[in-house]
Amino acid sequence: MRSPRIIAAVIALAAVGWIGSGQLPDDALDHLFGPADEPAPTTDPTAEPTPAPMPAMRVRVRQVSAAAVERELSLLGHTLENRQVVLKAETAGRVVEVLAARGRPIEADAALVRLALDARQSELDHARTHLAQREIEFAAAQNLAQKGFNSEVRFAEARAARDAALAAVVRAEREVERTLIRAPFAGVVADRPVEVGDYLADGDPVATVVELDPIRIFGAVGERNRDGVTLGQPARVALITGRTLAATVSYLAPVATPETRTYRLELTAANSDGAVAAGMTARITLPIARAPAHLVPHSALSLADDGTLGVKTVEPGNRVGFAAVAILSDGRDGVWVTGLADPATVITVGHEFVAPGARIEPVVDPSPQADRRPRPPGALADAAAEHRP
Repeated sequence: MRSPRIIAAVIALAAVGWIGSGQLPDDALDHLFGPADEPAPTTDPTAEPTPAPMPAMRVRVRQVSAAAVERELSLLGHTLENRQVVLKAETAGRVVEVLAARGRPIEADAALVRLALDARQSELDHARTHLAQREIEFAAAQNLAQKGFNSEVRFAEARAARDAALAAVVRAEREVERTLIRAPFAGVVADRPVEVGDYLADGDPVATVVELDPIRIFGAVGERNRDGVTLGQPARVALITGRTLAATVSYLAPVATPETRTYRLELTAANSDGAVAAGMTARITLPIARAPAHLVPHSALSLADDGTLGVKTVEPGNRVGFAAVAILSDGRDGVWVTGLADPATVITVGHEFVAPGARIEPVVDPSPQADRRPRPPGALADAAAEHRP
C-alpha cells in the first residue's frame, strides 16, 4: 500500500518542479492556469524625454516716447591761467625788501621786490645838476645866436651837450625805477624765489605772476566734431570740485595736432573771485545739434554678445528684441539715447536673464519715474543752473 502513495508523491513533486522551471509550452501553461496578460510595452532607454514647456519669465517694462534733445559733445580738459609772466631783474642789486607773498592776489603795478639803491640816487642827483648847467649854457648860446654874436657851430654844440645831459638824467631815473620791481597786471603771485639779502644779477628771475580772471579751459576736439564748434559758442564746464562755469569758445585751432589728429580748443569763463585755479580737471560740454531721443534708465542698458551697446525691448507676441543705441547725454533721470522706435517698450528689470527672441510676460514698471513723462534737456543756461553749487 505504501508504494503507490510514494510513487504518486514523487510524480507530484516532479510535476511541480517542471512547472516552476518554465519548460512547459505556452499552451500547456494556458491550459493549466489560463491565458497570461499582455506584457507592458518597453521604452527605448536611449530616447530623450520630451521637455515640458518653460513658463514665460516676468520682466518689468516701460514705454518711452521720443523728445527733441540737444546733442552735446563732452570733452575732458583742464583749466589754464589767462596769462603768465616771469618777472626778471633789469639791474643788479641786493634785495632789501619783499613786498608780496606767494599765493597772494596783487593789483596791477603793485610793488613786489625792492633792490638797494646804492649809488643810483647820487648818480641821479648829479645828472640832474649837470643837466641844469647844460640848460643854462644852451639858453645863453641860443640868445647869442639870435643876436648874431654866436656861430651855428657853437649853438649846435651847446644843444648837443644839453641833450646828452638830459639823456643821462633819463638813464639815471630808469636805474632808480628798476630797483622797484612791479606787477605788470592784476593777478596772483605764483612764485617768488628771492628773499631779503639775495643778490640779483641783471636777468635773474624775481617772481611769477599769473592772471586768473578770466580763466581759460583747454580741451581737444576730434575731426568728426570740429565742424560743430564755432567761436563764441556757449559751453558748460564742470570742474572736479563740483563747481560749474558758463564759458564761451575763444579759440579753435586751424591745424590738427599731428600725434592725436585733434584740434586744440580753448574756452574763457569769468573768475572774478579767483576761486578757480589753473590746472584743474574739467569736463567741457558743448551743444552740437538737436535730435529726437528716448530717455531710458541707466539699468536698462545692456551689451550684445559682440559688445554692441543697446536696449532690450518688447516685440509683438511678447518676444524679446534688441535695439542698438547711441548715447546723446547722461542725466539724473536716465540716459538719452537714439536708435529706438517711437514709441518703444523697453525692459527695465530682468533684461539680464532673457535673450532676444525669448517669450516673456511683461509687467508695467511701477516706479515713480515711470509714471512721470521725461523732460528733455532745455537750453544750456537752464542745464548749467541745475548743476550750479
